Amino acid sequence: MRIIPAIDLMEAKVVRLTQGKPKFKKEYSDSPLEVAKIWKSQGVNDLHIIDLDKALGKGNNLRVISEIAKKVKIDIEVGGGIRTSAYIKKLLDLGVKRVILGTKAYTDSKFFKKAIKDFKDYLVVSIDLKGKNLAYRGWQKTLNLDWEELIKRLSDSGINWLIYTDVLRDGTLKGLNFSLIKKIKKVFAGNLIVSGGVGSLEDLKKVKSLDVWGVIVGKALYEGKFSLKQALRV
Repeated sequence: MRIIPAIDLMEAKVVRLTQGKPKFKKEYSDSPLEVAKIWKSQGVNDLHIIDLDKALGKGNNLRVISEIAKKVKIDIEVGGGIRTSAYIKKLLDLGVKRVILGTKAYTDSKFFKKAIKDFKDYLVVSIDLKGKNLAYRGWQKTLNLDWEELIKRLSDSGINWLIYTDVLRDGTLKGLNFSLIKKIKKVFAGNLIVSGGVGSLEDLKKVKSLDVWGVIVGKALYEGKFSLKQALRV
């Protein structure tokens, strides 16, 4: 299991939101590059970067992402408001390893089929659940879709990577939604990455037993609930 530190970008700063709500924003650093270097130096192989400004339709942090991709030799996955093939290509050309698609993957079949055809091995689909609904547009809106049926469709499409996030747990440090992770594992055979609520080393031990590919850790690291080295030992 991979430990994947999260770097959420807003106005070129590292921030964390609680339950995806901008009003609950907390800033941790005005140098995302330095934060990326710190996580890399402590032994991780992956970074999870979300461009919150792009997700919310308020510009983008492409310059920051480009700088990290050029100066930190690490596998980077990037998400947040990615809705065109041109932008996927732009990120991959910068050296991004995986590109995360949200709503567009399951609401625009024409776009998604082309994206699969052109970039399949580099695509991750994000299933962000707020209760029983799918959250989108920076988690500010929801869709009432059957997540299980959706994941089956994604599997049939050939997608190899899936990120599941429990939006209501994200940033709360209250633990992952282990019961839903178990259910998703039954219907998705590819690489599953989970996030939303990691607050302790015990959470990491428990999710490791569920045989997921990776777990995204954000606030717990920034708030010092445990160190990255402790997490990697788990």
